[in-house]
Amino acid sequence: MKKRKQVLHTLLIFSLPTVLCICFLFVNPALSLDLGQIASNIIELVNAVVFDNTFQQSPLNDSPSNSENYYLITPSTLLEDIGNDQKNIFRLVEDEDVVLPVKNPSGSFPWSSEQYFSVAKAHHLYLTNEPAESEWKIFAFGYFDINKCENELKGFDSATIVFYKEKLSSFPVTYMTIEPLREVIGSASLDYQREKQRSLFAKFLDNPDDSFKEAIAVRELSAEEALQIAENAGGEDMRQRMMDEGCSIQMAYYVDKWVVWYRWQTKDLNFALIFDINSNDGSYKIRQELKKCERTLCP
Repeated sequence: MKKRKQVLHTLLIFSLPTVLCICFLFVNPALSLDLGQIASNIIELVNAVVFDNTFQQSPLNDSPSNSENYYLITPSTLLEDIGNDQKNIFRLVEDEDVVLPVKNPSGSFPWSSEQYFSVAKAHHLYLTNEPAESEWKIFAFGYFDINKCENELKGFDSATIVFYKEKLSSFPVTYMTIEPLREVIGSASLDYQREKQRSLFAKFLDNPDDSFKEAIAVRELSAEEALQIAENAGGEDMRQRMMDEGCSIQMAYYVDKWVVWYRWQTKDLNFALIFDINSNDGSYKIRQELKKCERTLCP
């Protein structure tokens, strides 16, 4: 989509002045024209149409990290506490400079995707005093992580989930990364303003509503179901063969698909086996990525 917009920008910049000049001359053949002035006016018009068009902000291209707060949690009792409507289960970290290390190894709290969404909804209610089931939707995208591959996959180590709702002038958002291994939730409540487009051209190039889409995929196919499709299609076999090579798994959900990354990292090589899974019918495509790292270790 971004490439298409860049092409449209280029076409407008280079072709619009010529087209407008020809049209103007065709309509006014007898008029004595100052072509230099006309060209200057047209370039001014193009600048107004193209360069004043600021792209719509969203959690995808405008990181909420500067507005993020951290809340301590007790993973061993959190799910039970939420079920019992316990209070004070999210404890704000007052010191902004505190370092929150990983306290538990991968697999310590093998929560399901449903359990992560339960935590996310409880934290959303804490932040906004509004239930996530009301006018709020799950933003596409979000993801689940397994930090270290094991013989038997039991659950996820962390999740990033974003809720949003549509208002006339803005998109209120609650963004959160849930990390039971660090015993913390990082979250932010933001309000992304709808951009007022100055012209029809600008609205065509950048429709503000395109930035905010609902994650239909999570309703059609659970994270566990998507992971099982990837496992059956070759992920499990590759994972078992490369267990000791820094294996990790990340699953991202979008509007209508899941993308599952199996990643392996060595001293001088990054390899990924990637499954694009259609959430509607479970069909998939497989691709690979290979990155050689020179001089320094792979990031």
